[in-house]
Amino acid sequence: MMRLGSVFTAPSVVSDRREKRALRTIARHAQRDGVLVIVGHQANIIDLTDIAPKSGEGVAVRYRDNGTLEVLGRVPAPEMD
Repeated sequence: MMRLGSVFTAPSVVSDRREKRALRTIARHAQRDGVLVIVGHQANIIDLTDIAPKSGEGVAVRYRDNGTLEVLGRVPAPEMD
């Protein structure tokens, strides 16, 4: 299990370390079958994808061999009644 603690107010050394750890986890999973779901904070997702998702929204990515993420799409947040 990997925790993506918020990096909103974290020093850059902490946010950089968390971003690298997240990319390593995604890279390790890239050669496996199935889907990897990581839950994080908006600031983590911005660091990894340059996308600022709404609360509850998901971002689907694919790991590229060059070490970057390709954004495949966004999953809207569920409607709240």
